[in-house]
Amino acid sequence: MKPPPEPIATPSPQREDRFTVHGMHCASCVGRVEKSVLQLGGVHRALVNLAAGEVQVAYNSDRITPEQICQKITGEGFTTKLLDLSDDWGEAEIHRQQKEAREYKSQFLSLGFSAILA
Repeated sequence: MKPPPEPIATPSPQREDRFTVHGMHCASCVGRVEKSVLQLGGVHRALVNLAAGEVQVAYNSDRITPEQICQKITGEGFTTKLLDLSDDWGEAEIHRQQKEAREYKSQFLSLGFSAILA
């Protein structure tokens, strides 16, 4: 007796992309971005990173496009762009964000030491 044939693998419409989000300054901004993206049909998960200025979105690409996600975030008052790690802009953006995070950390530590000494 022959075993049943293997099912044909179909490409998964599940996709995960990162988007830069400029203009977030607080936890309320994070909540607005996350809530608005999660309201879109086909979005399974939205993880917002305030320090990096990014949102990572898991979604069904048969139901929604990256452009629609960007439009939704822009509608909340933020500037956004799909982060393409394969181009030079994506790499430059990552380095800019890392530098900015280091500067914030340094400022925070300086402020903390100043408060202790005062």
